[in-house]
Amino acid sequence: MRGRIIKLVLFAAVVGLAMSRTTGGKRVYAVGNSERVARLSGVRVPAVIIAVYAISAMCSVLAGILLTASSSQGFLGMGDQFVLPTVAAVVLGGTSMFGGRGGYGGTMVAVLFTTILTTVLVIGAIPQGVRSIVFGVAVLAAISAQRFLTRRDDRD
Repeated sequence: MRGRIIKLVLFAAVVGLAMSRTTGGKRVYAVGNSERVARLSGVRVPAVIIAVYAISAMCSVLAGILLTASSSQGFLGMGDQFVLPTVAAVVLGGTSMFGGRGGYGGTMVAVLFTTILTTVLVIGAIPQGVRSIVFGVAVLAAISAQRFLTRRDDRD
């Protein structure tokens, strides 16, 4: 278990540095903030979008292979239980569902939080349906807080 955590931390550090210190990472943030401004700044927006989708697909395939290997079985709905906690981690990490805001560091902290929450719910023998409700409420609360803070900033 400790080895997995160390690998996750190392992977997160490498990706975080790549996103914040490389030209490619800065282009991804530029396109995510505003495609029009990125295009006017000389960024090849379609190439960045295709690269992001390709990297995302490769990571998803790798995760699927690892999940299948660790459980010794495979079926189409195998990852369904991870969708809502993943969305919750991204939204709780500060990424706006409306675009233009977000960061890797906050998402990694929120992943840690959602992992701990999931573990507590599993240990407490909470049914999957209730776990989904908990994560759904977390997503709604985070979106509501983002909307409230955005409106408040717009008024100032």
